Amino acid sequence: MRTLLHQSIRHPAPAIISMVAAALTLASDGLLDSGLLRADITLPPIFSDHALLQRSPSPTKPTAIWGTATPGEHITLTLVDALATASHAHPTPHAQTSTQADVRGRWQANLDLSVTPEGPHTLIVTGDVTPQPLTRSDILIGDVWLCSGQSNMAWRLHEADSAPTELARPANPRLRQFLTVKKPLPFPADTIDGRWIVADGADRGLFTAIGYHFADAVQNQLDRPLGLLDASVGGTPIEPWMSLAAFEPDPDLRAMRDRTLQRVADHPAQQAAYLKNYYSWAARHDRTDSPDRRLRPKTFAHPRVQTTLANGWTPITLPSASASKNAPGAIWFRKTIHVAPAMASLYLVLQLGEIHGFHAIYWNGKLVSETTPENPPPPQPRPVRITLPAADITEGDAILAIRIFNPLDAPALGTASTAFQAGPISLTGEWLAKTEFTLPPLTDNATNSIIRATYPSPPPSLPPANDRPAYLFNALVHPLTGYAIRGILWYQGESNTTRAAQYARAFPLLIADWRARWSHSRSDLPFYFCQLAAYGPIARDPAADSAWAALREAQTRTAATVPHTGQAVLIDLGEEADIHPRNKRDVGQRLARLALADTYASLSQSPPIVSGPVFRDMTITGDTVRIRLSNTPGGLVAHPLPDTYRPRSTGAQILPLPRNAPDSQLEGFAIRDASGTWNWANARIESSDTIVLASPRAPHPTAVRYAWADNPIGNLYNTAGLPAVPFRTDFPSAQ
Repeated sequence: MRTLLHQSIRHPAPAIISMVAAALTLASDGLLDSGLLRADITLPPIFSDHALLQRSPSPTKPTAIWGTATPGEHITLTLVDALATASHAHPTPHAQTSTQADVRGRWQANLDLSVTPEGPHTLIVTGDVTPQPLTRSDILIGDVWLCSGQSNMAWRLHEADSAPTELARPANPRLRQFLTVKKPLPFPADTIDGRWIVADGADRGLFTAIGYHFADAVQNQLDRPLGLLDASVGGTPIEPWMSLAAFEPDPDLRAMRDRTLQRVADHPAQQAAYLKNYYSWAARHDRTDSPDRRLRPKTFAHPRVQTTLANGWTPITLPSASASKNAPGAIWFRKTIHVAPAMASLYLVLQLGEIHGFHAIYWNGKLVSETTPENPPPPQPRPVRITLPAADITEGDAILAIRIFNPLDAPALGTASTAFQAGPISLTGEWLAKTEFTLPPLTDNATNSIIRATYPSPPPSLPPANDRPAYLFNALVHPLTGYAIRGILWYQGESNTTRAAQYARAFPLLIADWRARWSHSRSDLPFYFCQLAAYGPIARDPAADSAWAALREAQTRTAATVPHTGQAVLIDLGEEADIHPRNKRDVGQRLARLALADTYASLSQSPPIVSGPVFRDMTITGDTVRIRLSNTPGGLVAHPLPDTYRPRSTGAQILPLPRNAPDSQLEGFAIRDASGTWNWANARIESSDTIVLASPRAPHPTAVRYAWADNPIGNLYNTAGLPAVPFRTDFPSAQ
């Protein structure tokens, strides 16, 4: 049994002792034999039909399978050829083992699958209490990879630009994925819901696109079944993926964990007090919201609502003051948004600026976001950002309707200083507004001052459950740690870009912790990850700070210092206007290069190059800088830059590609002069591993940066077609 279970058995709680004692008493009375406490054998969902089991690395490191049964029941597991099962009453087993359920009814068995044929097999589980055997069909033996991180790892194949080609391919029954049900938890779960799917038909489109292309590239080189475990959730920082124990070595991270969890623990009492005070205040001063507000959307938000002047709708320019002329109360805003064909069936991000008051946001009559006293907005308004799922975005006109109720002041929508748009579409301009009801203005007098002063403030907002320390580890990782795997693929970091220095400490801790938990698989468990792709406006200022570049640097340092890790550099695969680049094929293939060159090196006749050029050292002579790089087999390459680019690959817009050093062979290099100013440099390839660069504006160079921006222009590659790793030579020594 896994470590947590061992601990609970070695140190049972009093309630468990009582339960076991009662069970033993019943057993001694013969009640267990009568079936009163009998429980049929069960297997968790991960051992369902079509499961792919990790091949045991050796007979001394068998593959674990576990489940539940009647306490004390003797369990036998048998793996037999699926075809033989159909044609023989007693087929010869390929693998077999026995075990016994413990006092809690939990059991674990270890099968030696080191030389077992790949299958398909039938798994048969029998017991001396359970009357009927439990069977699982179409079981394969191969290599299993955990795919984890945030939305770019979660991105499904049917949403990628490779979908038309891949979904038309013949079925691949040797490629499978465990599709998980994702729900954050405050405590470690023992099981995880989900089902195994095979790369065929509509189910193929549900694969993680990166994991799919990784597995496809590996299978093109190696003849073996591959399985993927899906444990990825969009928009999540690294902290929820860390176990509580993983924070312990770092005092700052540990303190952050404890503060957050204490806020979560304190919040129910604070929220209850706030609700009591708020509703008492609202009733006392006659400033309550409409009791039938949830029935009003049909009147105000439905796409077919008549929005004529005669029906009370008036034009208003937003962002601006409210249409209720500074009166508190409830007001509706509506706007028609045209969804072009290129935007259809793609997620859409609404950026609405600050909303002053409780709000309800509707897209084509469907409620997509709401704040209420039970779910209050933060005490200080913040820009509201909502991601609409791709299934809700259809071609043609869509109606965005927003209801705002403010008991103190005028309801207001949007702020001039923050983004106000729906995807690439600006929302600035004409809207329609209709007042639902007004409340008496709180003018400046003694009574109204008291009303304002006694308005209850909600408790501090909690981070979403998906962001809380360990919540996703508990739900999606802990239940899988008993399941043998070959390695881990990771794409995450977008949600940590404002805290790169902290990420540089947290990421190695996560890797070490996960490896310790999967130590039964391999102590040097491969961990391959993606460096963040380019995103945001193309860089034009060589001196601009870049949070994304700093996060990439933290990832590069992890790859350089943590053994058996590898980094797939994606700086050339990003999109200016889309944080989810649609090209997942190249991402998966670059991860596969790492696995083929390291994990599968002994099986590869010619292991691939895994990285583009990497900074090695710098020499300054007068006004000239020479940069030497490693990972340059066959020399360096200056890829031609296109004249135009698409800010979003799924959009129709085409723009001229700006050039920061138009006369330079290489783009993306900047030099810092002794005066402290940064300038774009003219750079060229001098030899197979050396770049020479200079700038007339930096006669006394002191430092160099390459591709140091959220979205840089860069064209330095090696002959393997891999981009140079972004770098800076002015790394702060304090970090």
